[in-house]
Amino acid sequence: MDEASNHTKKIMHRDIERQRRQEMSVLYASIRSLLPQEYTKGKRSASDHVGQAVNYVKHMQKKIEELKMRRDKLKRLSNSSGLADTYAEDQNSDLMSGSSNCVNVNGFQGGVEVLISSSLNQGDFPLSKAIAHLLGRGLNVISCVSAIANGESLHKIQIEVEDLTSINLAEIRERLAYVITTMA
Repeated sequence: MDEASNHTKKIMHRDIERQRRQEMSVLYASIRSLLPQEYTKGKRSASDHVGQAVNYVKHMQKKIEELKMRRDKLKRLSNSSGLADTYAEDQNSDLMSGSSNCVNVNGFQGGVEVLISSSLNQGDFPLSKAIAHLLGRGLNVISCVSAIANGESLHKIQIEVEDLTSINLAEIRERLAYVITTMA
């Protein structure tokens, strides 16, 4: 009987171990399916995939922190009544770098905020045309603040909007960028 009992225990242990390996295989496949392709290229062991998952999570955490910092910069810029002071504080801001005209459109509670920067070296664009374009789209412009700092013309236009889902912020940004570049 002892030998039969021992044999039964071995079979049970083998079945439990097989089930564990199958569950682990499903979990590894799940991890691989969630990772971008660059993290799963080639034949790799399961432990390599787990290591790559850790690398990916760390990469995404770093990216989240970078985006939070960018968001905070944009919030400071949009909430500032002294638009020129904020820009002078952070002249390397991603929002303002790289081109002679830059348009950014963000939703906020109660409306939309349009931030426009323009290099004074390129000549100023007609702000009235940008505002006329917004009004022509049926948008309610409630304020406009302009300043000049570090060779840049800066404008903040606030638009009252009851339902942000009713408008396409990307389309507004693209059309304003077009209006600015064609009217300059």
